Amino acid sequence: LPQKTSCPSLQLQCGPELFTIMSVGTAAQYDHICETMIVQLYDRVKYLEDPRRFKLNANDAMAIRLTWNAFIAGDATERGFQMFCRMFKNQPATQQLFSFAAGQAGDQMRASGKFLFHVTRVVSYIGKAVANANNLEDVVPILKQAGGRHGTRGYDVPPTFFPYLGEALRQLMKEDLKNFTPKHNKLWEEFWGFLVGCLTGGQIAYGN
Repeated sequence: LPQKTSCPSLQLQCGPELFTIMSVGTAAQYDHICETMIVQLYDRVKYLEDPRRFKLNANDAMAIRLTWNAFIAGDATERGFQMFCRMFKNQPATQQLFSFAAGQAGDQMRASGKFLFHVTRVVSYIGKAVANANNLEDVVPILKQAGGRHGTRGYDVPPTFFPYLGEALRQLMKEDLKNFTPKHNKLWEEFWGFLVGCLTGGQIAYGN
C-alpha cells in the first residue's frame, strides 16, 4: 500500500513503482532552501579557511559588545535613526539612495514606516554581528547574503557608501559614551571594516 512520510510540509506517496511529490511548489521551496544552506555553508568554510580572516580576541569582543549595548540602550530603532541622519548629514548623496527619504527632513523621515523598518533591519544585522563577535564565522553568510541584495541587481548601493554609516556610528559613540576611548574608536573602525568586507564580498558574489 502507498505510504506517506511524516513530514507535513512535503508529503510523498510511495509504492512499488510510485514515488510522487505531491506539491511541486513545496519541492521548489525545498530546493531553494537547500541551495541557500549550501551557499551559506560555503561562505562559512571559506572564511574559516582564510588565514588572513578578521578575528577578535576575547577582550576586544567584549569591548565591542559593551560599547554597542551601551549605545543602543533604551531604543535601538531611535539610535539607528540617529545613525542614518548623521550619515545623511555627513554624506548627503547617501540619502538619495532611499526613495522614501530623499529630500526629507528628520521629522518627515521619522514618520516614514518604510524608513524606520529599514533602520531596524540594519540595527538588527549589526546586533547579530556584535552578538557573534567571538564566532564571526556564524554571521559571515548572513552578511554576504545581505550584501548580495545591495548589488547592482538589487538596491544598487555603491560599495564606497558602506563605510559612511560606520563613521556616523563612531561619531555618535564618541559624543554619547563617556568611556569611549581612542582604542574603542580604532576597534570599531576595524570591526566595521569586517562588516563592509562581507557586504561588498556579497555584492560581488551574489548581487552583480
